[in-house]
Amino acid sequence: MKRTQVFFCAAIFMAFIMVLWLNGPVPQDPAYNNFADQRTILGIDNFWNVIGNVPMLFLGLYGFVLALRNLSKRADFTAQWIPVVLVFGIFITSFGSAYYHYALDNQTHVWDRLPMTLMFMPVFSLLIYDLLSQDGLNGLF
Repeated sequence: MKRTQVFFCAAIFMAFIMVLWLNGPVPQDPAYNNFADQRTILGIDNFWNVIGNVPMLFLGLYGFVLALRNLSKRADFTAQWIPVVLVFGIFITSFGSAYYHYALDNQTHVWDRLPMTLMFMPVFSLLIYDLLSQDGLNGLF
């Protein structure tokens, strides 16, 4: 990686850190947890919000199969495992989101958001990797 590329990435990272630090915590509105479907079906509160996470569970399992099958298609060891982390994030998001939707409050919301972070960051990492790698848009910087 070129020195200018490292500097550019570090500058963007530091700018984001400064914005977050200066902004401070963002409070969560308690009314945020009032979802449209609040029915109890089969003893499960907020049934359709909870059960709506089942497709994500199967999507994560299918993603594992694809990610592991195509593991060797990227030359770099790190880039090989980023898709695996992505589908792992999708898989565990189904559990965290189901738990949050079952017991709606700000304390359980962390279990909905935390796995999503593990799901979104590999997408960003793959974009950065492809942009800055030898195989990506070389010469952009």
